[in-house]
Amino acid sequence: MLKVDKDAKAGYLELTVDGVIHKADYEAAVAAVDELLKTHEQLNVVEVVRDIGWVEPQVWWKDLLFHLAHRNFIHRAAVVSDSGWVGPVTRFVRTFLSGGNPYFRA
Repeated sequence: MLKVDKDAKAGYLELTVDGVIHKADYEAAVAAVDELLKTHEQLNVVEVVRDIGWVEPQVWWKDLLFHLAHRNFIHRAAVVSDSGWVGPVTRFVRTFLSGGNPYFRA
């Protein structure tokens, strides 16, 4: 599951990952980002990772293409989890997604 909460006025997006991520879940998250980007140049994002289950392969590919097309949409980002492996993976991935943004920290 990928739950999406947003505050359109503040340009804030919260994603909660808890289990399997389906294509429809991912598409809802992308739609929320696109909607917020209509009124905000960059977004503040919080991702809460409770558990990551299977991620449909087409989601990985679509996410890569999304980030190539939206290189600098994140102003500030935080990833929150009590799973020890999430921190190192986030620090590795931020290199590719941050677009040089100094506020994109893990």
